[in-house]
Amino acid sequence: MDAHTPRRHELLASNILFFGLAVAVVDSAWRMRASLHQPATLGTLLLGLLLFAGFAYAIRRGVTLVKWLFVLGQGATVLYALANYRTTLLPLLHTPLWTALAYVAFYGSRIVAMFVLLPTLRTHRPAPPTNA
Repeated sequence: MDAHTPRRHELLASNILFFGLAVAVVDSAWRMRASLHQPATLGTLLLGLLLFAGFAYAIRRGVTLVKWLFVLGQGATVLYALANYRTTLLPLLHTPLWTALAYVAFYGSRIVAMFVLLPTLRTHRPAPPTNA
């Protein structure tokens, strides 16, 4: 196994997450253009996007705690979406095409990034050599 494989997985996962974030920004700006002038809406949106960008950057840097939080959070999100598919997934069939594609791109990128990060979670570093 290549020594840089976990780092490559982290970079790939963060690139996928930044792609999903870009789709979310464009979709939010397009769908909410009439209500973005309200400070509460804009502030909440910016806070969520900055938090998500912070997670993606921390994953890029290889922060183990953030990788675990992201993978566990995404696992819970996937389980919730599948358990409540009538309210989470079926309404996508009745939305405009762009909204459905943006939803699939944003959440799909998070799921793909979760699976890309899984191998990096179980790698462990060898113990430092001891001088006897």
